[in-house]
Amino acid sequence: MAEDHDKAIKMWQMGNVVDAMTQFTANAEKGYAPSQVWLATLMDQAQQDEDAVKWFQKAAEQGNAAGEYGLGLMYGKGEGVKQDNAKALEYITRAAEKDHIDAVTALVGIYTKGGLGVEPNAEKGEFWTAKAAALAPREEQKQEAAKKKRRK
Repeated sequence: MAEDHDKAIKMWQMGNVVDAMTQFTANAEKGYAPSQVWLATLMDQAQQDEDAVKWFQKAAEQGNAAGEYGLGLMYGKGEGVKQDNAKALEYITRAAEKDHIDAVTALVGIYTKGGLGVEPNAEKGEFWTAKAAALAPREEQKQEAAKKKRRK
């Protein structure tokens, strides 16, 4: 399914939205978490929030960090689900604990400035800031590899 997922991404990037969505949906329905996340993200952008939550949830249930982060954002915004800061923080933290850089960055903001009903906490803010700094080189390598892959 990974190969089909990659093909769907290339279709999307080339503007072949219909075929890409068809492939993402087929993979998502077979339980492929990366396609579930892509589909959820696209549904969220199209303001089909309940469908987005459904696909983020399915990916999160498999322990997929991007799915957990996406679901956390949906709970935080109250899109497609009842707004729930505690659940938002729980899912974002799960993703951050798996080194999901966007989730780690979100926790930096939450704990340094306050957010999701959490008061600023210098100790936790410093922890997540250090984690973000430690992940930065690895994240740059991943982005460079993704660029090379897209050029093929």
